[in-house]
Amino acid sequence: RPSRLIFVTEDGTIAGWNSQISRSQAVLAVDNSAAEAIYKGVALARTRAGAFLYAANFHAGVVEMYDRTFHLVKTFTDTDLHPGRCGHRLPTDPRAVPGRRYTAWFLLRPKKDRRRDRRC
Repeated sequence: RPSRLIFVTEDGTIAGWNSQISRSQAVLAVDNSAAEAIYKGVALARTRAGAFLYAANFHAGVVEMYDRTFHLVKTFTDTDLHPGRCGHRLPTDPRAVPGRRYTAWFLLRPKKDRRRDRRC
């Protein structure tokens, strides 16, 4: 049965809840706590290939894409962000609108390099 609510946690887990399965608790679907995953947001999207869940893994600096059975399809980042030039970018708060996926990215600069740089 499909989840009615999806939860992502900073402990590295993704869980789904459906009252027909359990009224009192969510079912753990993904546990990436051993990899120190820190999930900061989630979005659901439908494509021609099916329904997918996009989870922003802040610790790994990637967005993880899961299929409807919570199997990892792929991970990705925004290739336009020029990694390394201005610091490390960390994803948060993915959004899905028909035909598009958006993710906000934090820029984490080394302490010695935190002065304003207009190229970033």
